[in-house]
Amino acid sequence: FIDRWWVRLLFLMVLVTLVYVIYKRRVRSIIDRNNLELAMQELELKNSKLESKALRGQMNPHFVFNVLNSIQKLILTEDKASANKLLNRFSKLIRSSLKYSRLEFIPIDQEVEFLTYYLNIETLRYPERFTFEISVKDLLVEEEIKLPPLVILPLCENAIKHAFKENGGRLYVTISKLDEYSLRIVVSDNGIGIENAKKIQDSESLGLEIVRNRLDLFKDQGYKAEMKVSSLNSELQTGTVIELRLPYK
Repeated sequence: FIDRWWVRLLFLMVLVTLVYVIYKRRVRSIIDRNNLELAMQELELKNSKLESKALRGQMNPHFVFNVLNSIQKLILTEDKASANKLLNRFSKLIRSSLKYSRLEFIPIDQEVEFLTYYLNIETLRYPERFTFEISVKDLLVEEEIKLPPLVILPLCENAIKHAFKENGGRLYVTISKLDEYSLRIVVSDNGIGIENAKKIQDSESLGLEIVRNRLDLFKDQGYKAEMKVSSLNSELQTGTVIELRLPYK
């Protein structure tokens, strides 16, 4: 019976069908597992973006509190002209902040404009405390390069609050292209220095903590991001240089 050709053909067809069914199930299992991994990666990426948005949102009340104190001080001293000027600049800054906190990347010229608003407000709050300069290199504005918003501001705020203990401070912000994927941002000052500031301040500022957390989220999303902190004068440990590596689009 087994030697008959149609029996052998039937056996061969059953065997082929069985192998095909096993193969299809294996392929389906691999596809399902890959789809699950992709879904998990998309969920993690979505969570990272939500966390990044939340961190950007934290900068608003953190900064608003400081400026409102300054406005109150000007009103109490009856310096109405300065208070009005500060309120006008403050309103422009808040509008920009609310807009940018919802975005992952913004054009460099908008980031520079936002920083200028902020630093001008700080010069009103602390007359003669410091001067500032923002430099954008490599024709980044013409190339319509976009960078993550509200990352540079906390570093400037930290310098103004902790580095400049006397008048005559200088703050420099430089933005340039590091490579085809990253920007190099340097925030430097001639203040008392990071090590001396640590002796006065017990804990790291909220702004720096937010920046570090955002850099970690950029890494989780597959971007190259890092921050290096050093002294401008290593011998005297005065002045601070903060170098950021940020992704751009």
